[in-house]
Amino acid sequence: MDTPVELYLGGRFVRTLPNAEASDRAAWAVCPEGGSYAGRTCPFSAVDRLAGTPRVAVSSEEPRHPCAHPVPLPGAGPGRSVTLQPDVSLTCVDWFAVQLVVNDVGQVTTVNLVHAEP
Repeated sequence: MDTPVELYLGGRFVRTLPNAEASDRAAWAVCPEGGSYAGRTCPFSAVDRLAGTPRVAVSSEEPRHPCAHPVPLPGAGPGRSVTLQPDVSLTCVDWFAVQLVVNDVGQVTTVNLVHAEP
């Protein structure tokens, strides 16, 4: 990675991860103002959520679940993002998705972790 990555929770910006920290798994953990999101408390990490999921489905659609209410990401138009989520149906308590947004040269510039609300 040679570009900073903006980290979001549910479509809301939390912080920018400098490219020098990208290889540090702990650096991907974020905590929004107030310390909670979607009925859960900090920390939140897209890397940890994906690492704990044996199989994921890949989609060009924005994250969608009846119990999730993410805000659309800036710059995530057609052909600019991909969403990873568990490849099984999950309840409102368990569902999550990780949306990746890429720039014109294919670098990941944004990572958005979305949880459903229990």
